[in-house]
Amino acid sequence: MKQNFIKLAVVTLVFASSMAVSVPTTLAACSYPGYINSSGQCIVPYQTYPITYTYTYDTALLQQYIAQLQILLAQLEALESTTPITTSGSNAEVTTHNASAVEDDQATLRGEIDFNSEDELTLYFEWGTSASSLTRATTQVVVDESDEVDNFQARLANLNEDQTYYFRAVARDNDGGYDYGSILNFKTAGDNHQNNESQLPQVWTDDADNINDDTARISGEIDMNDFDNGYAFFIYGEDEDQLNDVTDDFNNYTDIDEDGEDLQKISVDSNVDDDFQMWAELSHLDNDTVIFYTACVYFEDEDDDDLIICGDTESFTTDQD
Repeated sequence: MKQNFIKLAVVTLVFASSMAVSVPTTLAACSYPGYINSSGQCIVPYQTYPITYTYTYDTALLQQYIAQLQILLAQLEALESTTPITTSGSNAEVTTHNASAVEDDQATLRGEIDFNSEDELTLYFEWGTSASSLTRATTQVVVDESDEVDNFQARLANLNEDQTYYFRAVARDNDGGYDYGSILNFKTAGDNHQNNESQLPQVWTDDADNINDDTARISGEIDMNDFDNGYAFFIYGEDEDQLNDVTDDFNNYTDIDEDGEDLQKISVDSNVDDDFQMWAELSHLDNDTVIFYTACVYFEDEDDDDLIICGDTESFTTDQD
């Protein structure tokens, strides 16, 4: 586009210059170099006569053209500095959700995907400090429709305090088609640890105690921050991967599918507000076995969407008989 503007300006300047050319009187009388004889005929001698052309310029007109060109170039720079409008080239449909667990230097980005007719998708987030310049991207994750993945997330770290960040979810199919979620933003906490956006609940998983060969006590903490009516619960079992996948695979406590010794859930409280200390007694565990566990809370976010947030996954080993 910039080259077209410049070409237009050059053509305009050449046109303006050619309009101001003064030509020899012989060319004014004849259509080619020569002179008019007494009979009014144009006579062309055999020898070549040098012709001198004189160019004159309208300075005010040229300055006007230059000013217009400068305005066009400035408009072009403004267009190039904005993020281009992107359209969906994929049958998949991706949705950007509000960031969670926002702190002074980190946050979790969340998205939701509908495969529609696509078999495989590459999912990630674009982010940055300006909505018009999402210059960074999270690690790309490839998921298959058979994985039954509806939600995905990525954790950002080493962020600046008291800084607004913008982000959107992205899905790319195997044919190179893209779909983009809406651009949302969050603000990291400053010295006063306050956030201009509604701050999502925070969850911490504490150490286990009273460990025996088939029983143990697990505990955790929840800070509901700007939300209420949280549903506090634990998940535990012998398969760490299944525990870690709960927040990706489920949005509601009742939807979590238990899987024998590998994954179990246990409810603690169904109406949590403010700060909450939670604990649960586990029984019928296998002896001399590593047990993984995580404290979690289920609630509705600002968009009335179901959401589960869990703390870090911890573990303990039961005693031998």
